[in-house]
Amino acid sequence: MIDSFVYIFIFLFLIFLHKFQYKLPYLPKDNPNKIQSTNEIKNTLLLNLLIFLPILFRYFEIIFIFPLLVVFVIGLLDDFYNLSVIKRFFLVGIVVTFLLIINDGFYLSKFIIYNIYINLNFYLGLILSLFLILGFIHVMNMSDGRNGLVVSYFLLITIYLSLKNEFNLFHIEIIISLVLILYLNIKNISYLGNNGLLVLSIFFGTLMFKYYNEDMIYIREVFILFFIPFYDGIYVTIKRLTLRKKLFEPDKNHLHHLVPNSKWNYSLLLILTIKILPLVFLNLFPFLNFIYFFMYSLLGYIFLRLLFNKI
Repeated sequence: MIDSFVYIFIFLFLIFLHKFQYKLPYLPKDNPNKIQSTNEIKNTLLLNLLIFLPILFRYFEIIFIFPLLVVFVIGLLDDFYNLSVIKRFFLVGIVVTFLLIINDGFYLSKFIIYNIYINLNFYLGLILSLFLILGFIHVMNMSDGRNGLVVSYFLLITIYLSLKNEFNLFHIEIIISLVLILYLNIKNISYLGNNGLLVLSIFFGTLMFKYYNEDMIYIREVFILFFIPFYDGIYVTIKRLTLRKKLFEPDKNHLHHLVPNSKWNYSLLLILTIKILPLVFLNLFPFLNFIYFFMYSLLGYIFLRLLFNKI
């Protein structure tokens, strides 16, 4: 009950800061080369510190929290000073490696596909987990081009995991925090920023590893949860290679860039609907082969791209 009042207070406090344009004195001057302004970074900092980080201190040990705080600082430095992609990935990779080594159970210990069970030793599991986490961060970063999109993905993951497994206070608090973040994000009050994106991506990535190791989620479910950013990343990468552009250079070829601002909220609902439907079918008809969901996801992504091209 107390937690609910805390979240309500945080929510009202952030609304107050936005309405009265409260300014933090220590923030540096705007960098004209950055997309985000100082006020946006200020709101981003407050959003992530006040809403999501308290959950980490409530449910996790310091050996798990500390690496995430370091990543938070790296993301904040990137928001301020626009770190190069290689430098950012190198720093984050070191921290994630440290997190996986000192936290047992948060890296892949097995791999199951088509009833083939493969036990992974520590080193192989660590390398594969690091590769997947960095890839997940990159895919989420590529999707973070419109308000509410990435937060909606994380919210969908949490709701699905909570419904599929034990619906407990931990899941409820994450859902509440993500709903607050989503509302503030859609209303242009605050933004995830790279600091929030990195923390959430690593948190949910390692959490899914833990759930996967404990047979609480399976590969096809993870694929269904992320097929839109996965296909979108492949499409954009191929297009950049075809046009001989830098792979990490931002462009306007993503799915979410096709939708005008005036129609984005409706398009976001459509994207989430396309993502939710196969999860419903998966639980209603668990005997269906993975190939059905693969074909659905591919056709679903093509449908969205063709539809948004005509908007």
